[in-house]
Amino acid sequence: SSLERTININTHTGKDIAFENDDNFSFNFSYDYDFYKNTNNLTFRNYKFIIIDGFIESVGEVHHLFEKANKNKLPYVIFCYGMSEEVKHNIMINNREGRFTVLPVSLDVNDENTLNILNDIAVIHNGEVISSNMGQTISQEVSKELPIGEKICFFKNKISLLPVADKDK
Repeated sequence: SSLERTININTHTGKDIAFENDDNFSFNFSYDYDFYKNTNNLTFRNYKFIIIDGFIESVGEVHHLFEKANKNKLPYVIFCYGMSEEVKHNIMINNREGRFTVLPVSLDVNDENTLNILNDIAVIHNGEVISSNMGQTISQEVSKELPIGEKICFFKNKISLLPVADKDK
């Protein structure tokens, strides 16, 4: 596997082996899929993103991001370890009403498969993980100009990303 190719291994009932080349990176893990149940197009290009090593407790923490998403109508992806019901409800209502497109990848903090996944996602995006351990706060970081991702596809228990990072990275 490399930035040019991903190898997907799946079981099937046949005896033959099939190889599938994919330009995207696929990450298999569970995340809160409630945001995508009623969505027709689950592929987004040129999205702004933020990767948060933490839990989003209040709407105030992501208020600036919501305002920007409402004004510029660009899709925003938030990678994080969960969010309060208040934040989740607010995102779902505003997405449904067409006010903005905010796409959370809200990971389960108790899932061992997601322990280092944010670092992997950051490398693929050529981005960084926002962490309170580094003195960063969510509200300060979302008010800054956020980086842009190439392409993301959402599936049940899987996301697929087109790398932003160059081959050397």
